[in-house]
Amino acid sequence: MPYAHNGDISIYYEKYGPVEGPVLIMIEGYTAQLVGWDKGFVQKLNNLGIQTILLDNRDVGLSSQTGTPDQTDKAYDITDMAKDVLAVADAEKLKTFNIMGESMGGMITQEVLVDYPDRISSAVIMFTAPSWGKEWMSTADSAESGNNAGLDVASNRDQAIDLFVSREKACHVNSAYPFNEEKARQLGALTYDRCYRPDGWRRQQAATNSFSLDQNKLGKLTLPAAIIHGRRDPFFSPKAGIRISQLLRNSELHIYPGMAHEIPEPLWDEFAQIASRTIQRGESGRS
Repeated sequence: MPYAHNGDISIYYEKYGPVEGPVLIMIEGYTAQLVGWDKGFVQKLNNLGIQTILLDNRDVGLSSQTGTPDQTDKAYDITDMAKDVLAVADAEKLKTFNIMGESMGGMITQEVLVDYPDRISSAVIMFTAPSWGKEWMSTADSAESGNNAGLDVASNRDQAIDLFVSREKACHVNSAYPFNEEKARQLGALTYDRCYRPDGWRRQQAATNSFSLDQNKLGKLTLPAAIIHGRRDPFFSPKAGIRISQLLRNSELHIYPGMAHEIPEPLWDEFAQIASRTIQRGESGRS
């Protein structure tokens, strides 16, 4: 099993797609494991000639836990999680790479851009914000809901799966796209069986809640980027995606009227094409 190492932190990752294709490192959101990237969506990226690298962020999945079950206070920040991404790139001996992140993964993506601009060819940033601030939330209750919906500690596997489904529903609330409860239940079972450590979620939460990007540095970057956001996102307002697009001057902005905090299957082809086009721009800029 491939692991990258950032000091005493081990990051588990998996690779898919053509070995000769441009590399896209994909970063999941708060509490999510790499299996949260739907295989069907990843396959569409691979079919376009893109090699994908999926990773478990610290404190979830098969990557390192950074504390014991009773240690839920802040143990690191988003800059440390950005270093984890670079550790994966270094383990694969990548001089440069493309990056995609959703939600908390989008925060990590922005931090990677700011801290390691010479390593990144292009970026796709999905339903996230430039900081954890009230001005970027969809409603006054968004921060509370985003932090806690469906994240109670379960006493058994079945309850954990039920809670996982309830969190997925919270992400899809008000979406114009159908919610596949059967698929969510299967994913909940898979994530539970890989690793069930609710204390790790809370350490991720502490890192996310202190995230505040240096927007001046982000605004100096000229790399190709695409920003994707849903107008019905229950957590992050479309204003957040618009702001990131304003800062990244060489970016495309895509706001979807019916989309919530999700990657809807009917949009997989379009999202894959957006990623492919952005990566092509980035790769040609490096040549």
